[in-house]
Amino acid sequence: MALDACPGHTPVDKGTVAWDGENVNLGGGDYVPTQGFARGFYVGSGGVGMNVVVLTMGGSVVTFYNVQTGSLIPQSFQKIFQAGTTASQIVAMA
Repeated sequence: MALDACPGHTPVDKGTVAWDGENVNLGGGDYVPTQGFARGFYVGSGGVGMNVVVLTMGGSVVTFYNVQTGSLIPQSFQKIFQAGTTASQIVAMA
């Protein structure tokens, strides 16, 4: 039996992990999720002055300011920019 899916997403079977994660490496430049987008991101090391700059699915560049350690931000995105992103240990939720 399939679980209900979010609109626009494929249903998953019970026991299937609906979210997967990728470690974000900004050491070589901007980060683009393997599947082309992510549903959100987790910040493992943040705090005052720790920002994350993303390109949303709608094409807007958005800066999340003062993102605290342990934050899960449910913002779909297609890119995290190296320039302006000061938080670290980021995990993209695919």
